Amino acid sequence: MENKKLKGKFLFGLIVGAIYLAVGTLVLINEIIMIFGFNDFFFFPADIMGGFTLIVIAVIFLFGAKELHAGINEGVAYIYVGILIAVILAVIAIILIGGELLNMAIESEWTFSSLDFTMALKPIVLLVLLPLFGLLVWRDKFALNNLAKAGK
Repeated sequence: MENKKLKGKFLFGLIVGAIYLAVGTLVLINEIIMIFGFNDFFFFPADIMGGFTLIVIAVIFLFGAKELHAGINEGVAYIYVGILIAVILAVIAIILIGGELLNMAIESEWTFSSLDFTMALKPIVLLVLLPLFGLLVWRDKFALNNLAKAGK
């Protein structure tokens, strides 16, 4: 890996992928623990689909890092796709949280004690800060005018 830009993207994909994989695994373990009747063990909510989603995002980042490490420049595309998927799914999770809060307000159940803070602390929402950093650093690579140059 002779290019410093590619080395930075490799490290970014490796670090973000490892974090997403670790948190996704913890969320799945927490769900398995709750299935067997034990109390949740970790800080994260038990959410089997959320855990699988985090692991899929991690695999995208780690595969991109593996490609970059092997000297295949197309691994950058996996890093970019991982960033976009992580941000899009976090936005969807934020919209769902807003819908749940709106539902509580409409049904007059809105009290501070009735708020479930684990609802708002979904790992995908907390972890989106890392891909957002990558999106801000490489924002010129996500411009729509670059799509016209694709394949040339």
